Amino acid sequence: MNCTKFITGGITCPKGFEAAGVSCGMKSQGKDLMLITAQKPCAVAAVYTKNAVKGAPLTVTAQNILHGRAQAVVCNSGIANCCVEGGVAAAKKICSLTAKALHIPPEDVIVASTGEMGVPLPMDRVEAGIGEAAGACSREGGHDAALAILTDDPTPKELAVEFLVGDVPCYIGGVAKGSGLLRPNMATMLCFLTSDVNIHPELLDRALKEAVEKSFHCMALGGIPSPNDMVTILSSGMAGNGKITDLGDGYQAFCQALSALCLELAKWIAKDSRPGGRLLTCQVHAARTETDALLAAKAVTSCSRVVEALSKGIPCWTDIVCAIGGSGANVDGGAMDVSLSSPASEETVHLCSGCTSLFFDVQKAHDLLKESEIILSVDCNDGFFDAVSYGCLDPVPEL
Repeated sequence: MNCTKFITGGITCPKGFEAAGVSCGMKSQGKDLMLITAQKPCAVAAVYTKNAVKGAPLTVTAQNILHGRAQAVVCNSGIANCCVEGGVAAAKKICSLTAKALHIPPEDVIVASTGEMGVPLPMDRVEAGIGEAAGACSREGGHDAALAILTDDPTPKELAVEFLVGDVPCYIGGVAKGSGLLRPNMATMLCFLTSDVNIHPELLDRALKEAVEKSFHCMALGGIPSPNDMVTILSSGMAGNGKITDLGDGYQAFCQALSALCLELAKWIAKDSRPGGRLLTCQVHAARTETDALLAAKAVTSCSRVVEALSKGIPCWTDIVCAIGGSGANVDGGAMDVSLSSPASEETVHLCSGCTSLFFDVQKAHDLLKESEIILSVDCNDGFFDAVSYGCLDPVPEL
């Protein structure tokens, strides 16, 4: 059985990667340009926003990685390079500047941006930043890189996992950002992943899509998808494992590790979407279809009325079932059971059965709603499909 272990670190944990984060003046303070470099061309995959409006960096990146490889990732924060004249030309210029600094082909560069839309990039500052970052890249540069992609996030988000493919130790590292306007499909969200696993690009693409569906696409906090959302992964193949070319044990071990890392980063982003926020998880069980289950779960975590009440310690089960009933999910409105729990407590409070109050212990429910992580479980009693969604509660109100 494969064992996935979380470790400190991020994008430079896997073999073959260096990184840097520098300041080039696109934000009023702090680092604002990240660069990740690989020793050699890597297998690559990416998942992009489902917003019909797409930022110029996504257009250029999607074209660049059609050949299935990449060797660098460059991302600026502060200006989104979206909905602006000349955005595609600017993104291509960033790829060319990065390629020249690293002595690689421009089409081997992934480009991303986050920040204010409708504003042109100051290309002189970007060019200076790329030159500085190229000279600063190191195995110790992962944390600076994590800082350089932040906009509204209160903390940098970086993590890595160690796991085995056969008997070979392998690593996946990641950095992510995205707070404030989150919704399904990775809104206002960037995640850059690196791995040293030797894997066929088509299987890497499949694994990333599966991991994103189970993690970033499960976040729902009431905002809109951003035109610049992207999750991308580069895999250097330097771990020493036999190349993964089928859906066997090696692929399953990789998928397990990748999904676990993406899920932790997604939860972190969700929790950070409000100052001092607390993680809200809604688990929906026994729905008629997978789509119904996911619609129901996301309706709860994105409902401002539910979030406001729970944040205040009010076990608002009527608002929860009404949010699900109005979500478009095909559910039996009179069959739902709702319960409340927390990983920090052994208590579970059953709030309703068949959409009828169970006259629960209000004080126990109130105490549970003070915890740093809250779990709502909704049983639709209507089928065989489950789903989960992640949201955020405000801090416990001060008395």
